[in-house]
Amino acid sequence: MLDAFAEIVKACLEDERILSIVQQICKLSQEEREQFLTKVKRYFFDKNDESSVEAYKFYLIILEDENAEKILKLVEEGGRSINKI
Repeated sequence: MLDAFAEIVKACLEDERILSIVQQICKLSQEEREQFLTKVKRYFFDKNDESSVEAYKFYLIILEDENAEKILKLVEEGGRSINKI
């Protein structure tokens, strides 16, 4: 999981669009996150190309527990404390 976190933090630091997605997820309530996760699962259900699989993994990680908040905190720290998770 640490590698996935590191990849997402790096992506956020390099791409404003990815950062924006994480920020928006942080603003969702738990109920909204669960609804969004259901939509994500439905959307990616029959997708099996590499980019879709990677996107699906990304959403699963950021929607789990408080991972989006943890990732955002690491981004705000410039990714320096990725090993402290």
